[in-house]
Amino acid sequence: MRYDTKVIFQLVEDTYLDNGDYSETVLEQHTEYASIQNTDAQTMHIVYGEIRQGSITLSLQNYVGYTFNRVVIDGVPYSVDQAINLRVKKAYILSEIPNAYEDVSY
Repeated sequence: MRYDTKVIFQLVEDTYLDNGDYSETVLEQHTEYASIQNTDAQTMHIVYGEIRQGSITLSLQNYVGYTFNRVVIDGVPYSVDQAINLRVKKAYILSEIPNAYEDVSY
């Protein structure tokens, strides 16, 4: 397993302003190197009950000692669906967060 992918762990606070606008503030940010692979079908059935696109498994060499609620890999935000504690390592099953505010033109 190669721990060669730069991963950013963020603690993000979402706020909705009085005028209806959406804003998010990054409170903390930590960078680690991790091993990334696609989540296999059997694991997806256990976690989600179905097959999902955009699901990956992230493995770290050790535990992290900070709180986070979003993971960014190559500019793509992910949410943590399940954390797995191994003897000396930590693994996370992540799913991609769709960007509802992205300007899409066809």
